[in-house]
Amino acid sequence: MQSRIRTFLLTMLMLLIPVACGANSSPIDLARVDDQNLMGMSSAVFLRSIGNDLQISAIETAVETFRSKNARTRDGLSKLEIFYDGITADPKDPRLLPHLARWKELFPQSPTPYVLEAHIKLSAVINAFRLEGLSEQDFQALRRDKGRIEELHALFAENQLKPVADPHWHMLRLRLSLLQGRRGSDNSMMASKALRRFPEYKPLYSAAADLYLPRWGGTAEALEFWAREVEQSQGRAGAPGAYALTYLHAFEHEYGNDLLARSNIGWERFKKSWRSLELNGIGKHFQAIAAMTACVAGDHALAKRLFQQAGSALNGTLSGSRPGRKVCVTWAAKSEWQLFYEEILADVQPYLAYILSIVDLILLRGR
Repeated sequence: MQSRIRTFLLTMLMLLIPVACGANSSPIDLARVDDQNLMGMSSAVFLRSIGNDLQISAIETAVETFRSKNARTRDGLSKLEIFYDGITADPKDPRLLPHLARWKELFPQSPTPYVLEAHIKLSAVINAFRLEGLSEQDFQALRRDKGRIEELHALFAENQLKPVADPHWHMLRLRLSLLQGRRGSDNSMMASKALRRFPEYKPLYSAAADLYLPRWGGTAEALEFWAREVEQSQGRAGAPGAYALTYLHAFEHEYGNDLLARSNIGWERFKKSWRSLELNGIGKHFQAIAAMTACVAGDHALAKRLFQQAGSALNGTLSGSRPGRKVCVTWAAKSEWQLFYEEILADVQPYLAYILSIVDLILLRGR
């Protein structure tokens, strides 16, 4: 709570200072904003750019840096992902389309205004990054809203060239495909093509996995087939680890404690894929999720190591409501000898109780 209040106050301060100093004050550079404040600042700075060419230019420069350099936070998250995730705007705001039209005039080759328009309009229907708050009934109702889906489809169909240089555009296309209820090879081809071009943009792996999760109409078999397929194709392209990323998302958003019982995950395959991610560098955000996944799978050695490596990232990544979080942390902290002792004790406990009951019976008869 304190960190949220701090972020809010800092955001307001950074926005009010330029107002107090006058219209000609320097624009805010998102590339210089601290990691933990970037999401909160993104939407505020975007709204501040309406009618402000200098601020548009500053945002464009920052976003192009995020995109071209694959900029990441200390926890391993894409700054481009955080920027788009932070954007909230009313698609019915009459200032929006003229503002984005001006952006296109200033930067005619940039994908950013096209992606922003699609992101804002799609986000009015469904959260581009998170679906866990959406019930299956509400999701089916959205699918039946053919008018809105056709409007979104037309937006993507009209803009085929300039936005494709931005990985988030492809993620939005996968979200639209999920809404349309498309199945089969069309989805896998679309996702594979996007991942080959942007293997470092992790939200693409999540959006692709959602196409195969049971809650959205997929199956455990289809998810496993996709996970193996994308692992092979990405591995050949020099970007291994797709199998692990697919199941990390599935663990968080579908299976939880039932990962081994309900999914078709191959644990040894997962560990091999995870090791590939570690060799290529993976942030603490993903280490925290993998630690919980290892705990649920009963892999004590991996869970112990990952919980230690994730450190404070656990607090920001794994909410207190996540199933078994405290139990997993406590379990992972134990030594192998402690676990062995507890296992032996659990095994002999029923026999000890039986022996004690016999002893009690003998003593009673002896009286």
